[in-house]
Amino acid sequence: MDRNKIKERLELALRPVEKPPTLEEVLEQVSRRGVLRGPVDWIFPAWMLYVEYATQRIIETFQLTEEEKRALLDFRDTMKQLLLKAWMQAKEKLTTLYKAVVEGTYKLEGNSLYAPDGTWMYVRGYSASLMLRIPIHGVTARTRFPDVLKLPQEKLELLQLGWRASDESEMVGRPVIGTTQPWQMFAWTAVRYGKLYAYVASVNLTREGVSVSVYLRSNSWTQKWDKDDAVDLVVNHFRCGEWMPLLTMWLGDGQAERRKVLSSEYKLM
Repeated sequence: MDRNKIKERLELALRPVEKPPTLEEVLEQVSRRGVLRGPVDWIFPAWMLYVEYATQRIIETFQLTEEEKRALLDFRDTMKQLLLKAWMQAKEKLTTLYKAVVEGTYKLEGNSLYAPDGTWMYVRGYSASLMLRIPIHGVTARTRFPDVLKLPQEKLELLQLGWRASDESEMVGRPVIGTTQPWQMFAWTAVRYGKLYAYVASVNLTREGVSVSVYLRSNSWTQKWDKDDAVDLVVNHFRCGEWMPLLTMWLGDGQAERRKVLSSEYKLM
């Protein structure tokens, strides 16, 4: 374990913030790299600012009923409340772990580093490949996202298929996505609208600051494809001239790899 590298990451995460994030700064990071990264006291307000911005843009862009607008605003408020709670928990854990590392009072067990009070983080790798993750516990909520796209079922399923072929996974038979990219949360919920279970899972300590992992499970949809079948179906649709699943597959992670598709590995870039 590289104690100095861990100390550096913790210092970066706890770096004082002189002023709150501006919308321009947030949109610049999102447009340039997708994910938001920065000190803990910057990253959570930045996420909340993006949630507010995206909600307002949806209201301005789509024709929503009053009920749909209320559902969207409830989603906004729920996510902002989750982020606020996660922020407080993350700051406390970061401070505790930093003190333990500086004072040398931590202990290592497997891939976990523990402070004396039991606060822990996941540690794996060395130097440039170092992975640090602090779990967030109990920051969960149930909410609802309205059908803003109002697409026919057959078109909606094509978009759902692309997500399943990339970032979407499954939990108790339901579609799930975990993301550090705030725009992706809205892009996915737009095609998996309805009842949602949301939670902030962790903060990740990178060389550029903290990133936040948010998970959403759709309770209004069942998962109808496994991963390999979804990839094959996207390719088959593409061969027939249908691009819609390819769009959300690309939105998922920007690339996809699977052997024995089109007789070789392929990447969607």
